[in-house]
Amino acid sequence: MITSDIKRRRYIQTVATGIAGVTVGTAGCVGDSGDTDSDEYPDGDQSIEVIVPFGEGGGTDTYARQIFGAVDDLIDNPIEVRNVPGAATLRGASEGFFSDPDGYTITAFNPPSTPISAMIEEPPFELQEFEGIMSHSRGAFALIANPEHEFQNVQDVIDRFDDGEFELMGGQSPGGITHVQAFLARQEWGIEWDRYVGYAGAAPIAEALAADEIPIAITSETGTVGPIEEGTVDLVAMLPSDGGVVFEDAPSAVDEGFEEMDFVSQFNRCFWFPPDTPQDAIDTMRGLLEEAVMSDQIQEWSEDTGNHIWFRDSEYANQVMEDAFEQIPSAVDLEELRQAAEE
Repeated sequence: MITSDIKRRRYIQTVATGIAGVTVGTAGCVGDSGDTDSDEYPDGDQSIEVIVPFGEGGGTDTYARQIFGAVDDLIDNPIEVRNVPGAATLRGASEGFFSDPDGYTITAFNPPSTPISAMIEEPPFELQEFEGIMSHSRGAFALIANPEHEFQNVQDVIDRFDDGEFELMGGQSPGGITHVQAFLARQEWGIEWDRYVGYAGAAPIAEALAADEIPIAITSETGTVGPIEEGTVDLVAMLPSDGGVVFEDAPSAVDEGFEEMDFVSQFNRCFWFPPDTPQDAIDTMRGLLEEAVMSDQIQEWSEDTGNHIWFRDSEYANQVMEDAFEQIPSAVDLEELRQAAEE
């Protein structure tokens, strides 16, 4: 049985419904569609919208606001970051995909996360047709818990679920990457959770843990840095074999001898344009984003917070998308997960 704040059956009904945005610069209206010209793009009279398919306050949202805050210093365009959570990131991805390919709508999502959602949920569009702009960071997933339960390590989690003390496992929306990880944690590691509870992102997951709605969850490390440092949640173990990006010394499940799941426990944060966006817009925005992430402002933020930052080009972003669609189907029973996401 799966509990979720947004059920798959509502996906088609809700996918085009917007929610209130939070502004980086000055809010404005997205311009009409049309071809761009390298001498005119970006036109300062048009707003740039950045769609984040997660709730406000998570890792993807935080990165987008920081980076486009720096882009805002480079251009005259109003920039608006808008959170569109739901359907395991496919609601926001759908809005980005079907937006005008004029260079003024950007979507933030992170292979292999959203590709996994697309393989399971099968939305009415081809995710691979997105145009990669760049990758700005990498991230890792972690097993985090309510500190009152004092989980010692992964084996302790296994033992206490076996004893019947707990039955709930939390994560992002059913059909998403943490749902896959939870299945693998049960199948390969033996964490015998009974019900998976889905949330719209790392921030609501941390809130649910602190409120003891769920005892333990899988979510992004970077999305829960604050709660971990404040002690409102505990970091039990990193999922990748090489540990964390922020918490580099944190133990991993592999350190305890458990099977590695690196192909789904790490991800690349990327920005994307809709299909058929002109190449000049891609090149120009990539250049602006490179200047932003390499700026003193973002480099100092990265150093102060421990949030990883890098610049990788369009080719890199497109390749990690392609890799996800090649690797995941051979390693995960997508039909089983598809059936579970529909329950």
